[in-house]
Amino acid sequence: MKRHLKILLPSLLLFGALNGCAYTSAVSLTNIPAQRDKPVEVSVKRWIFLGFNFDNDQVNEIIPKLKEKCPNGSVRGILTKDLTKAYFLAFIWARETIAKGYCVTSKSVAMDEDFPSDGTEYAAMIEGEDQ
Repeated sequence: MKRHLKILLPSLLLFGALNGCAYTSAVSLTNIPAQRDKPVEVSVKRWIFLGFNFDNDQVNEIIPKLKEKCPNGSVRGILTKDLTKAYFLAFIWARETIAKGYCVTSKSVAMDEDFPSDGTEYAAMIEGEDQ
């Protein structure tokens, strides 16, 4: 019996130390364009030790990376995912933000003409006002 415990206990401790978990904490999606032939995807990652994360500056890199992947157009239908992965008894975390979208070179988003770039008509529609 003691022999089995000598094997079982270290095995359980090793398994507990080496396991990890992942979860998605935020997802957002913008209007999906009709022209979806050129998908783009970028991601940024940050390593966190003992859960001490003092800023989220890595997220600021997403927009320039998306512009770099679509230099002659705009990225529409953006889906963002914020993933957190815990490693080694949750002492080390990896925080990754992934943005996927479509590079659109012409105006092809459904109802774009109804929603001006300043968002005034869109805000009025949300509030239930007539245009």
